[in-house]
Amino acid sequence: MEKIGYNPYFYSYPQYSLNNLGSVGTTNISPNFRGSGVGLASPQTSVNYTIPPDTVEISAGNKINEASNQEKKTGMSTEAKIGLGILGTAAAAYGCVVGHRMINKPSLEKVAKNFSEIFRRDVSKDEAQKMVNNYKELLEIKDTEEFCKKAFEQVKKDYGYENIPIKLNLEYLPDKGFKTMISNKVGASWRDTEGTVSLHIPDVKNGAPLAKYSKSEMIKNLIHEFQHAKQTEYACRTSLPKYVEAIKKNCSYDLEKELKRIDYILKNEYDLKKYAEKNKFSIQEAKEKLKNMKELFIKHKDEISKIKKEVTNTKCDERVLNELFGKYEKFAPNSKEYALGLKYIENASNYISGKVDKKRYYEQILEKEAHQTGKNFNQIYNYFANPWRLF
Repeated sequence: MEKIGYNPYFYSYPQYSLNNLGSVGTTNISPNFRGSGVGLASPQTSVNYTIPPDTVEISAGNKINEASNQEKKTGMSTEAKIGLGILGTAAAAYGCVVGHRMINKPSLEKVAKNFSEIFRRDVSKDEAQKMVNNYKELLEIKDTEEFCKKAFEQVKKDYGYENIPIKLNLEYLPDKGFKTMISNKVGASWRDTEGTVSLHIPDVKNGAPLAKYSKSEMIKNLIHEFQHAKQTEYACRTSLPKYVEAIKKNCSYDLEKELKRIDYILKNEYDLKKYAEKNKFSIQEAKEKLKNMKELFIKHKDEISKIKKEVTNTKCDERVLNELFGKYEKFAPNSKEYALGLKYIENASNYISGKVDKKRYYEQILEKEAHQTGKNFNQIYNYFANPWRLF
């Protein structure tokens, strides 16, 4: 989840004219952006093998003789035996992974409990089984766009937002295939003041289908982002005015954060490339623009702060939030939900981007809860996925 402020994936730097300043690059603010930060990484199994005893602790000459004798007896060279040993050990390791999955396969009761925790409502075993079947069917959809749209609608429905005007936005990545999904480290995002969930997918026009593992990760990302939508609902049902003020506070100009974000882009090839493409710069031009921007931010921080405040006040309009969650009943001040909503509002006002402090990013309640849904869904996936899968 990436909070608003500067976000290299979506926002360009519109030019503002300042007195005696000329063109100054500053961020196009969308008041509250949270990205899952869920990267797709392939689990890897480390395989160790032991060289057969006839090649250990003997002289080089004896090794050759021993190997020659063994080859005569078995018709198989030492290299071949070593190769078979490696394959055998790898197969054993793979078998252990499969066995681990089967032993740790959750019960339907556990699946129902996980669904209940994710969607914050009681899910019976019968409903849990129907949900499992729905997600299994989703993974069989081959067309990437169709999968994303149907997965979005399914997760939205399971969260109870079927009739809430939350919209889907598909962001196409410039590269192809599963490698892109691993490298870009971002799969989805939630913008509360726009009421949109964005999915970041390979450019399907260039023929980049999603593997089943990628699809399961995308479902997990959707669940993560809708958890942020649920948190937004709680905040609005606690106090919509306080939540809007919290967003404005977090969006206020912070020179130190701005400089850290610029440094982050300069040090990360993918982010730098996205920034360059978005603004039609070469990589070298992008580097120069960002370095110049740092100097301007420092030199003209007061003027830029004023502009950002004006943009933030315009963008942080409670009309969208009211349209999304305004019809929900307000929480009673002495309820657990109200107390939780206050925590969300407090976190929103002091939200920490992962590009500023990774450790504290994961520790805050908004992210801790959202990432927990991913762990819950992993267990659900193990309930219905083929245990012999590679991932």
